[in-house]
Amino acid sequence: MRWLIYNALFTVAYLAMVPHFLLRMWRRGGYRNRFDDRFGRYPAAVEAALRAMNRPVWIHAVSVGEVYVAGQVMRAMRQQNPAVRFVLSTTSSTGWKEAEKQVTAQDQLIFCPLDFPGCVKRALAVIQPSLFIFTESEIWPNLIRACAARKIPLFLVNARISDQSAPGYRRLRFWFGPILRMFTAIFAQSEMDKQRLVDAGAHPGSIDVTGSFKFDVANRNREKEASIAAFLAQYGGNDATTVLLGGSTWPGEDGVLISIFKKLYARYPALRLVIVPRHFEKADAVQAEIEKAG
Repeated sequence: MRWLIYNALFTVAYLAMVPHFLLRMWRRGGYRNRFDDRFGRYPAAVEAALRAMNRPVWIHAVSVGEVYVAGQVMRAMRQQNPAVRFVLSTTSSTGWKEAEKQVTAQDQLIFCPLDFPGCVKRALAVIQPSLFIFTESEIWPNLIRACAARKIPLFLVNARISDQSAPGYRRLRFWFGPILRMFTAIFAQSEMDKQRLVDAGAHPGSIDVTGSFKFDVANRNREKEASIAAFLAQYGGNDATTVLLGGSTWPGEDGVLISIFKKLYARYPALRLVIVPRHFEKADAVQAEIEKAG
């Protein structure tokens, strides 16, 4: 019964979000690319390549940050076994662009199927993964359940539950618990995340605390440092310049940062502000807000 309820609610939610998805497709363009992937249907050449991979490792990463984590996992696994092949899935056009940098010629890149039973079953029938790795807080019940039914080992890496989500996970423990217990192993970012996962119903013995993989990714890159220095130089800055950085901002947060910057700038005229909106198509709106603030 719970699965019937979930699938009914997911269907209603998806249909309600269709106008939003269509608008985002129009704005970003990239959402039209490989649209049928989301229904477990692939171009003939891609499907043939997927079927020929011989039980690859499937890693799912929702967007850019998670794709970095997936890339870290892929490189570590390839060091242990150079012959391993990966299917990397993502859900966003920005995630896809970053994922293209993480895969090799022996891997395949797809959009993750929607969490409808039919879409999930078609994708698994084509790919037939040897194991499935989810990143961070990606919990797709039908996909997880279908993997478990096929005896495909499931792993959740860089796992986290945010402050905002934790109460909801606890309240819905009756639902999340059985799903989380389907994972072979969970690698949490912190002891707090581990406790929140346990509170949500995960088995304590299946969870290890490994820290955040994103810190492992953030190694010093001399080329990037040089490009950042050149960028700052355009605006009168240098290597010693203090920067107020708003990374991956949502609408509403930019105005707060601009207000804070104006107050700080009056005291520290060498300070510079850099805002990186979570969705790049918002850049013009952010620039207009900055110009309006003077």
